[in-house]
Amino acid sequence: MRRTREISCKFNLEPQDCDWLIATLGRYGAEPLGETKDFALYLDAPDAAIGNHGLALGIHRAGEITSDDVKTAVDKAARGLPAPNGWMRLVEPLSAATPVGARRWLQSLLRRQDAQQSLRVLFQIETQGSRWRVTAGGANAEISLDRARIAANRKQASFAIVTFGCKASPAADFFRFLTEICGPTKLRMSAEGIALRGYRFCGNLRDSHVSAFPPKLATNMDAATAFRTIARACFDQFLLNEAAIRLTREREAVHQCRVALRRLSTGLRLFSSLVSGPGRDELRPELKQLAAHLQKARDLDVLTAEVIEPAAGTDAAAKDLLHALEGRRKLAYDELVASLSAPRTAKLFSRLVGWIEAGDWTIDPEREGRRQEPIASFVARKLVKITEKFKERCDELEEASQEERHRIRIRAKNLRYSAEFFETLVAPKAARGKPARPKTARKRFQAFIAVLKDLQTILGKENDVRMARRFLASLAQEISEGRLADAGMATLAAVESIAGSIESLSESEFRKKAVKARRALAEVKPFWG
Repeated sequence: MRRTREISCKFNLEPQDCDWLIATLGRYGAEPLGETKDFALYLDAPDAAIGNHGLALGIHRAGEITSDDVKTAVDKAARGLPAPNGWMRLVEPLSAATPVGARRWLQSLLRRQDAQQSLRVLFQIETQGSRWRVTAGGANAEISLDRARIAANRKQASFAIVTFGCKASPAADFFRFLTEICGPTKLRMSAEGIALRGYRFCGNLRDSHVSAFPPKLATNMDAATAFRTIARACFDQFLLNEAAIRLTREREAVHQCRVALRRLSTGLRLFSSLVSGPGRDELRPELKQLAAHLQKARDLDVLTAEVIEPAAGTDAAAKDLLHALEGRRKLAYDELVASLSAPRTAKLFSRLVGWIEAGDWTIDPEREGRRQEPIASFVARKLVKITEKFKERCDELEEASQEERHRIRIRAKNLRYSAEFFETLVAPKAARGKPARPKTARKRFQAFIAVLKDLQTILGKENDVRMARRFLASLAQEISEGRLADAGMATLAAVESIAGSIESLSESEFRKKAVKARRALAEVKPFWG
């Protein structure tokens, strides 16, 4: 039996390509469902506190609108007054990363009169929406095209967002249709909505990057649904940050893209008995290649910001070295942005989501029981197994070789990510918003994560020192061979001086910290089941 469920995929589209999309839908016999117009004013405090909590607050009005209508609404908003007749209030999450408690925070904020009066219009967006229904090859899809024009601080920009969704089609049929229609040179999968595009256009958010956020799991989910939720959360984090890289080249966004891919890799490993197979194996090399471009840029960021800049001081030769490395870093970012913007990457994104939602693993009859396993029993079974194996591996941590310490560090990270996936199951909410389980589970979860973070920190510092020394040794060889432009003997001396200034834990200090971390790990109690 082919199962159906609601699926939605969002894409960015350049405004000049909207006619291409409409023509393409016409060739598939798309049935128009109607046109809409909407005008929205987005409000926030002077420090954009609401946006930085992951929410968009505003008022909007459907249909035709005059400049006088807008002026009246803006004037009232500026005085903290209710919206005029015909306007409706809107509150929406900026992205999947919006915290669960954000709406409660906003309600508390808006109860304060001073907070209401401080609200101002940050930007306005006029949206023209078009809707179609398509039946093709077993798929019943609904498509929405939102063409938006944003205005803020005398700046204007236009963009378009396309959403493909299905409610009654088998997922495999829907993604086959999506593969046919989505030209990778025009449509790029996205996790940004209209409001987030507005905030990013205006530059009102403190950060462009998005840190990892817990997947929204529920206790009544089966293992298959939980895996999809986890994988889509990892990929949403990646999409939100890769958009920031292409827009601002923010360093932390590169780091968070790498975190998102590592978390996705952890999820694939954790659910390997459920999802292994040709589909996963075909995606892995391409994801690794993408990760390699990210690592090249990230390594240069870390080495320049955390190793070379602090050690450079006023040394002229060291400053010349930083200048040369900045050129190399710019080149690495150019290559990264080119890779992220390439049609093959857009195609990879679509293939990945198609596999998550409707890959070969979803139809294997031998895995039906595994797919239907309640997530609570899956968590208890898997975390007991991998935690015990990890503890055994750490039994002789202080005696481990450098290579073994590196492997333990990676496994500590994987175990932490695995545990963090299930954060929303630790203390689920009852009907009236009160914790349905005792606070003990939450405290144990936090203690479990803290122990793993401490262990990662101890082992990570050793890894960072080794990486920095290897890089500087390679750099010294390049300078000696004349392969680094404008770098002479003075620069070589600066490299050698910086390499000599890098300090690492002594073996006795490492052993002391390792014993303490290992004992804390042995004492930590399980938070699951």
